Amino acid sequence: MASTPILQTGKTTGSRFFDARAVEDLVTLPLLQESVALRVSKVIRPKLGQIVEIPVIASDSDDEPAWTPEGAEITRVSPPNAGTLTLTHYKVAAGDSIPWERLNDVSYDVLDLVGQSLVRKITATIDAAYFNEVDNGRHPISGVGLLEGTNNASISAVNNVDWALDAVEHAAAHDAAVGAFVTSPKTLTALAKIKKGTGSNESLFGTSEAPGVATLAGVPLIASRHVSDTRIWAIPTDRVIVSLRQDVTVATDPSADFGRQVAGIAASARVSMGCIDPAAVTKVTIGS
Repeated sequence: MASTPILQTGKTTGSRFFDARAVEDLVTLPLLQESVALRVSKVIRPKLGQIVEIPVIASDSDDEPAWTPEGAEITRVSPPNAGTLTLTHYKVAAGDSIPWERLNDVSYDVLDLVGQSLVRKITATIDAAYFNEVDNGRHPISGVGLLEGTNNASISAVNNVDWALDAVEHAAAHDAAVGAFVTSPKTLTALAKIKKGTGSNESLFGTSEAPGVATLAGVPLIASRHVSDTRIWAIPTDRVIVSLRQDVTVATDPSADFGRQVAGIAASARVSMGCIDPAAVTKVTIGS
């Protein structure tokens, strides 16, 4: 992530909240670019409110439109079977302290570097919640990890990519398209070693326009350290929602601990997650 100056060093008086542009550069854009959860999901950006309600059409009625002559009465169809996905936002935040001496004695922007570190921590927390499969109360929200009703598949070992083709077909049967496969770095490496044929050194992986991004069946394959080595997710992007409220905040207080001459910096975001069609998501288990 490129350095984004957020405060001039040497200032030790007056707390401040960063303006919207600085917050966008320092926190929001890196989150959108670096969080695997946000990259593989549909991201919405509500302005306010702890709760967001998203209308969900579970199924259409069986009524069909009819070819109708000009001026004739049109066919009326029954309304779809609709529901609501309710997303409750929770705050994820991190803070750090910086001695005044460090602010004043170095030639680079310490606050910028610390801010980037906080963003990495927030990103890791969001991704951990998204892929968490253990309902232990650690995370108040979950993305795909604790979904019920997913399409469950199993393979004995990573020796072919039939599972990927099956997942793409399954999503299509739900009028969806797999936007990404996500697995652990170890499993991604094992997949990368699969060759096109006996004696071939050419990987089955395809390439995408993004440098360093592999594809399977035309779908990006992404690694996350928050995914188990025995798991591969096939995620239809438009079916899994991550809500990132627009009030992402970064604040500094040069006098956070005045007696010790320590400044403080904090970053926070309000996030929620949910899925409008769990059945379109495929969860592949390896070694079963």
